[in-house]
This record gives sequence, structure tokens and C-alpha cells, in this order.
Amino acid sequence: MVQPRFRIHAPFARANDGGARIKQENGWAMTEKEERLARDRAEIAARVASFRETQQKFEREREEYYETTLTNALNGTSRPSFWR
Repeated sequence: MVQPRFRIHAPFARANDGGARIKQENGWAMTEKEERLARDRAEIAARVASFRETQQKFEREREEYYETTLTNALNGTSRPSFWR
């Protein structure tokens, strides 16, 4: 059976393209774009925190190496000397 073609004039695409928000019990839900941006921001924040921790670790190791080297230089090293 052939059915007549009727054009649908409802603006479904426009409503969904812009990311229409859906009302939830605790407020408005985020659109897909907002959710993606929030995930991206969270990932960037985690990477920055990891980088900062790594830099602090390197700084602690440099300070420890400096202290050890300075202490050995002032007190003499425990390694045998080649010069007599």
C-alpha cells in the first residue's frame, strides 16, 4: 500500500542541535557538549595535578642530592682516595 508523503514541520533538529536541556528533579541536566567540556576540564585538571606532583618530586630529589653532596664534600667522602 502506498502511503502519501507528508512533510514534518516540527523543529526536532533545531531543538536537539543546540543541546536542549532536560529538567531533572535536582535541576537542569547538562547538554552533551557541556558534559564533554566538563570531562575535558576534569582531565586537564588531573593532568595538571599529576604534573605538579612530578615537579615537586623532582624538586625534593634535587634538594636531597644537594644536601648529600654538600655533606659529603664538607665531611670528606667515605670513598677511598686515589691520591696519597
